[in-house]
Amino acid sequence: MKQENTGLPTYWSPTKDEKSGTQLTSFMVEIAKKYGIDENWDALYQWSVDHYQLFWVEFFNYYS
Repeated sequence: MKQENTGLPTYWSPTKDEKSGTQLTSFMVEIAKKYGIDENWDALYQWSVDHYQLFWVEFFNYYS
């Protein structure tokens, strides 16, 4: 998803290593590999909208 320009200064941003080490990033990578989508947030979002029932099954299975 694109970051909106709010006109406010950014005081902190996570590093690439910090971003790649999150559970949500891990979930995105797993879904991308399993269903052949691009490894990015826009692709995961669109896949979750197009396949919302499957998304919630995968989400529940991953995080439980």
